[in-house]
Amino acid sequence: MRARTTPAKPPKNQHWVPQFYLKQFAIRDGQERDSEQVWIFSRRHTDSLETKRASIRNVAAEQFLYSPRPRDGMRSFIGEQMLSEVDSMLSRYWPRLATGIVDLVEFQGLRRAIAWLMGLLIARHPDSFEKAQHVHEHMVRFYESAPKDKLGRPAITHFMHEGKHHELDNSDWAEFRDATDEDVRQQAVEDMRNLTITLTNDIFKKSLR
Repeated sequence: MRARTTPAKPPKNQHWVPQFYLKQFAIRDGQERDSEQVWIFSRRHTDSLETKRASIRNVAAEQFLYSPRPRDGMRSFIGEQMLSEVDSMLSRYWPRLATGIVDLVEFQGLRRAIAWLMGLLIARHPDSFEKAQHVHEHMVRFYESAPKDKLGRPAITHFMHEGKHHELDNSDWAEFRDATDEDVRQQAVEDMRNLTITLTNDIFKKSLR
């Protein structure tokens, strides 16, 4: 059973680019810290480079990005809480990394930390959730086309991936098939940690080449 916790004031606006990162691009014109802004322009209207100012609180953010509402109607804020804790920790070190000169050959721990940040930025981006939805739709179509057992479930007991044999449990087929977009989003949020670890290892290895 999935544990659900709710902060005292659940954040609706949830960032896929941390605010501590965006602050390094803030407009330096003596504004108050709580109203820091950055220059932005539209990615959709590439024929125009018109820019405007926007608060970092409203940039690279989406309402309830990491707190979808699955079929049971209960939002889980575990993903957002985890990211808030990570951002709080990294925010203490990022200004020095962003504005200083760091020897990543001598300090391999920092190299891995940066690889971790990059992996997390990919894993927490809305594109990752869209990919998860596409994968889910593809798998549903694939299993729907397979032979069925007496209970109408795909008669597939195992599959091969990257040369490895994997057993397949089809007992929850109906739940998987009927998952809503919000259900898939919630599962992707829960998988964020493992995806970040995989991406971090890949990025770190590539940085050594």
